[in-house]
Amino acid sequence: MDMSQRTKVVAQYLLPVSCGYFVLAVFLFKGTVPAADDLLKYLGGAAGLTLVASLAQDIVPRSFKEALVFAKIKDRLPGHRAFSDRFRKSDRFHSSRITNIEELSRLPGADQQRLFYSLYRSHSADPRVEHYSFRYLAWRDCCSTLFLLTIVSIPVLGGYPTFTQLLPASKLAMSSLAACAATAMAARQTANELVVLVLAAETEKGSHDVPK
Repeated sequence: MDMSQRTKVVAQYLLPVSCGYFVLAVFLFKGTVPAADDLLKYLGGAAGLTLVASLAQDIVPRSFKEALVFAKIKDRLPGHRAFSDRFRKSDRFHSSRITNIEELSRLPGADQQRLFYSLYRSHSADPRVEHYSFRYLAWRDCCSTLFLLTIVSIPVLGGYPTFTQLLPASKLAMSSLAACAATAMAARQTANELVVLVLAAETEKGSHDVPK
């Protein structure tokens, strides 16, 4: 992800996610949404949380983010299955135009991912590919941010011994976990769409072998 993409992800995705989490926490613990007069008082906390969330994205390994999104340790990305029946049967492109696709489908996952990534690089300037690549990265980073926020909420749970105080902390953790699951689903969907779009762009060139 280049610097411009990173800036857009933070501004368009991580900032709303962090602020939403912060406002929800205030609402659950105080029973009211911050009033306009109090907004500046909470703005510093929300900004700090956004900074931490952005910093965490540069610290958390990409492999961890991918494992979180795809619930796999090995061959996590859909590119590891780019030439398999799952994508070959799509009616969005002419798979027969990749004349050696049958041979490619028998390659190990790592080799399929390597070949897919080379195709992705050659079509990365295509607006469709660029759009879905950005959306996948954005939802992936939102998912890992929300997972970290859920983890942060767990120590909070231990600090509230009574049921009345425990309830808002539980709701906060469950809400961030549910949002984490939703963004993981969005990341998976956009990643799958990215594979289809890259293969569609490749087959627009006509029938040919994809060199191994």
